[in-house]
Amino acid sequence: PAPNPNAPLSPAALVKQGFEKLGQKNWEEADGCFAQALEKQPENDMASLGRLLAQFRCATPKELQDISQSEYYAKALQSANVTVKKYLLSSVKQIQRKSQLDKIEAAYLQACTVMTAAASEAQYRQAAQLFAKLNDYKDSRAQVQECLKQAENLRKDGIYRTAIKAMEHKKAAEAAALFQQLPGWRNADTLAQQCQTLQANQAHRKGRRVKFFRRAAITVAVVAAL
Repeated sequence: PAPNPNAPLSPAALVKQGFEKLGQKNWEEADGCFAQALEKQPENDMASLGRLLAQFRCATPKELQDISQSEYYAKALQSANVTVKKYLLSSVKQIQRKSQLDKIEAAYLQACTVMTAAASEAQYRQAAQLFAKLNDYKDSRAQVQECLKQAENLRKDGIYRTAIKAMEHKKAAEAAALFQQLPGWRNADTLAQQCQTLQANQAHRKGRRVKFFRRAAITVAVVAAL
């Protein structure tokens, strides 16, 4: 006799149909097939796996992302045979490992972005902290040192510019003290000596002026007494 097209499908047929629907990315119909199969045969491990794939919009198990929190994953583990269970557990471990690597890579890219955009000492130090959290991932340790180097250069540049301005305003003592904080940096040592010389000359001229005005005051007092 010819098969009855209206006859209810067996669990195996429903699972087969469900996987065909997955291949067509018809997630809702696929899930319906697997649900019907589980109603008829609750221990059907392939139907549980199929519902898991449908829930995460995956045509094949290789496309699965984080499935460990899915209720269908738990059901699949409960009803699966040894082979399927081992496959699911292995898949979750691989997915979680990949997820962790993705997070680390995202953190690395964020650190690179902060470093590339850095224009101040604080921003370079922020980038260094981000790289430091990644330990030995890629060139993170080298980037920490590079960021700290750039931050230190900017710190010294700031002191140097402040010292130059003080020097321009004839504040020799202040400029000398600032340049002395930068031993070996650019021509800071030479400028520190120049500022010290200028400071000494300013002190000498000031002393001469004080003596002049004292003598002048004495002369005025003598003349007034005559």
